[in-house]
Amino acid sequence: MNLNLKNFPTLSTDIEGGLTIGAKIFEPPLVNRILNAFNNLYHHPVNSRISYNRRCFKIIDKLKAFFDESSPADIILNFYGSSIRDGTTLEEDEAHVLLHLFKKYLLYSSDQVKRTYIIYFSKMFINNSETIFRRSLCEIIEQLAHGFNSETLKFTSRIINGLNAQEDSHLTQMDTTSRVKVFNEILEHKSFITTQLGEIELYPIVGNLLFFLNHKEWILRDGACKALIHVLIDAIVMGRKRSTMITTTVALGTNSGTTNDGTNSGRNDGTTNSGTLGTTTTPTTTTTNLSEIVKTLLFYVKRGAFSSKLLDRNENMMVFAKLLDVMDELKDSKPFSQPLNLISDQNMNKKLQGVQSICSLITPLESCSIPQSCIYDIVAPLVYELMVISDKNIQEMIKGLAVYLVTRMDWNYSHPILNQFVTMMGGYGMKILSKRKKMALDIICQIVDVFPFEKMHQRDDEMMDESDDEFEKEDDDEFEKDNEQKKDELEKQDEQKKRKMMMHLKRMMKRNMTMVKTSMMIHSRVIHS
Repeated sequence: MNLNLKNFPTLSTDIEGGLTIGAKIFEPPLVNRILNAFNNLYHHPVNSRISYNRRCFKIIDKLKAFFDESSPADIILNFYGSSIRDGTTLEEDEAHVLLHLFKKYLLYSSDQVKRTYIIYFSKMFINNSETIFRRSLCEIIEQLAHGFNSETLKFTSRIINGLNAQEDSHLTQMDTTSRVKVFNEILEHKSFITTQLGEIELYPIVGNLLFFLNHKEWILRDGACKALIHVLIDAIVMGRKRSTMITTTVALGTNSGTTNDGTNSGRNDGTTNSGTLGTTTTPTTTTTNLSEIVKTLLFYVKRGAFSSKLLDRNENMMVFAKLLDVMDELKDSKPFSQPLNLISDQNMNKKLQGVQSICSLITPLESCSIPQSCIYDIVAPLVYELMVISDKNIQEMIKGLAVYLVTRMDWNYSHPILNQFVTMMGGYGMKILSKRKKMALDIICQIVDVFPFEKMHQRDDEMMDESDDEFEKEDDDEFEKDNEQKKDELEKQDEQKKRKMMMHLKRMMKRNMTMVKTSMMIHSRVIHS
């Protein structure tokens, strides 16, 4: 049946209250029923679910003009929030439409949805520098704070509004003075922040501080660094301790609103110290969410710590060192905290002291109490970045440290480090090698000089002979062994598998060294030519 607008001349005809027939049909009650129906379909497993969901979303997007406060907020936000949850890069117009919808409906959503999207929006502060976009995020937090009349969330809102203030004369120009004042305010209110703010209130502040931790202006980087080190990280740690203490009292059958010292852990603003909004949740949930904020901190701080900024002053490394010092999950790496603090300084003498401290911590490796996995995660990327530092003394220590790691660490750690140096050498053409490539070549040459190739070759031959003898012996005695000897036979086979694996690893090492020797010969010819 062919349908066109001519068949519906009354669509534009006014009916009761000045509404058109179309507007009357799609009044909120019907739209809400459509939203609920689509939500049920969304959670129903079907083969064409992805394509079908896209069709549903297009229909819902056309209906958004008919939403009102009675519309199911959770369903609306879940449909529109998929691009935010998936980390999709949004176009500017699309982003502003999304933010407008969240400003309107987040207040009416469930507590779990509020928590979820406050965390997502907090992460969006980290990488997005657009002024209008950041202001919209601040307005969402502010609206929630006033909607719940939460004094702690109002404090968070005031802090992030100050961190995103603009100059009156230039609305796209950051107001540096206001930001510095807010950094100082965070330091002054340390007691309130560490004892009263929960994960939900801390997350937006942390997201903003991570943004300024990588700002081009030193005064903003320094302010964000001090706020994180002296206040926010301590607040996260104390929040987790409070959750553990409350969990203990609940297990003992005491009132969950009272801590061991007899003080009330709740607040009159409708939230708890766990950082919930308008309701009380179990402490175990809070601990998980606080662990999530630590993961966010670690991800962004570690990425900035082991970068070219390490050649100068590195605020990310200072925050990373603080996390190593106070987080129980990172206790195996805690000995690196003080050396990394020294290396983060722009003073070359302090950097040298930091590298010397690391060398003393892991030497000798056989008696080192730090797991090799921690050494690989921290010392290896440190070596990669400090290879090209201008200070000759540090450079020589880094070379020695690199050789030590490759020749002494277990194969599953030393092999990727060696491969990284080979990769740094780049192509083997006639182009002039960069400073990093020359350093990588120098390190590999030192590794080749000290590596015991003769012993490795001799050991391989011995292992091959032993394997052949054992296989022959097994063939001769196979039909003579009784059931009791079969157990011993299986144990020998397991040992042979281990030996074969060792032979395979050493052959891989030989192949790597052959490639390295070839590259050195080509490099030598390039130099002589």
